[in-house]
Amino acid sequence: MKSLWKVFPHAAIVLSSVFVVFLILDHFNPTMNFVNNSISTFLLGALCAASFVSAVILVFKDRAAK
Repeated sequence: MKSLWKVFPHAAIVLSSVFVVFLILDHFNPTMNFVNNSISTFLLGALCAASFVSAVILVFKDRAAK
């Protein structure tokens, strides 16, 4: 179970890197429409979920350490 909780921070890092690349590509070639499509919307939701779970885990670990 502990190894499952370690996946969320890595997922947040990977998904945020993907969005940085999408934004750069969309800046240089806006006709490709990397940011305004259904796949990007799904990945943004996954990024938000991974970030939220990572934050909750961090809060619980911080409170347990006190």
